[in-house]
Amino acid sequence: MKNTYKTSVVSVLMVLFVSLILFLNSCQGSKNTTQESSNPSTVIFSFVYMGDNQIGDAGWLATHDTNPSSANVPQLRQNIIDTNNLSPKPAFVMMGGDMVLNEAEDIGQTLTGQLNGWDDVFAAIPGSGDINFIPLIGNHESNTYNAALGAEYPLLAFSTIFIEWLSHNGYDIYAGNGPTPVGENSDKLVRDESKLTYSFDYLNNHFIIMNTDTETTQINPATNKSYTGWIPVNWVVNDIETAQANPNISNIILMGHKPISSPKGSSDAIINTSQYPFGTRLLTAIEENPKVRVYLSSHLHSYYYEKLATNNDRWEFISGNAGAPPQSDLNYWKGQPGFGFLLVKIYSDGNIGITSYRRPIPSLPQQPYEDTPVAPVPATPEQEIILYE
Repeated sequence: MKNTYKTSVVSVLMVLFVSLILFLNSCQGSKNTTQESSNPSTVIFSFVYMGDNQIGDAGWLATHDTNPSSANVPQLRQNIIDTNNLSPKPAFVMMGGDMVLNEAEDIGQTLTGQLNGWDDVFAAIPGSGDINFIPLIGNHESNTYNAALGAEYPLLAFSTIFIEWLSHNGYDIYAGNGPTPVGENSDKLVRDESKLTYSFDYLNNHFIIMNTDTETTQINPATNKSYTGWIPVNWVVNDIETAQANPNISNIILMGHKPISSPKGSSDAIINTSQYPFGTRLLTAIEENPKVRVYLSSHLHSYYYEKLATNNDRWEFISGNAGAPPQSDLNYWKGQPGFGFLLVKIYSDGNIGITSYRRPIPSLPQQPYEDTPVAPVPATPEQEIILYE
């Protein structure tokens, strides 16, 4: 009995010792990595990001008489209701572009009608008036599609309408400090872009919003029109470097409709050619300025994330699943396909948590934009991903 007792005590002590070693190793390995984890520190504030709510060509053809907004109304409604039910309440909700279908071959009549229809839908959603709503411009709001050329490109009339719509609805309260064509105009702008590409500070965080289809004086010889995927890269890089040097700024968060890089090719990302290496320049700025924590984008109708910087913990999250026709290739999805949004939390210890909220896509024959026979259910949170400082 005496020897057995000693053996038991030694065994228990050994188990405790090994458990302690494993725990300490796990803590050491958690720095400078992105992993799924819980975070016990205090939430300073949070915000929601969602992108791509337009219904798609087939949906618009089937519903344009009853849905002038061209939005996936059931999914938009449920996303806003879900957002209002979050606790604590997010400081703002970002819509990352492509909220309407547009891309019409006109001078803005279609876009105007769809944005007005979208206003009516949004206003009718319970609690929408309590949301600090910030829409970004996407290619569906900024670009026309030319059937003869088989290409899309930015149209000045569209971005003008979008700017007026932002102002009319008070969605431009943080905008206004962005680039203009005055002076050197190194970004080759054709218009005042200060309300489409801009930055603002919230607490000790610096947000940079980009128009990823900026109209330019540089003409694409393939279409004889402005390039797609153009950003005011000189202004953006300078703004990043200025925020990096500001001792009052802890985090820099970038946002734009199109990804920096895309597995589908250059037309689905920020332009990055030998002549216009904007994607590369942006990646370099992210690499060299460690306060840049994450780039949030959409455009691809899926939820996806990938590492951007090789030497730092910097990531891109793509959340284009707010209601647009789901991407057919499941390789673009992290986890199961579904409609929803991202919740981003800024923690007191400097870490950033990103949680995907997801609800199922209706099964055929029900179309993704229909709410019968199965209505959208509240989105459920998946495992939070921590971006460590």
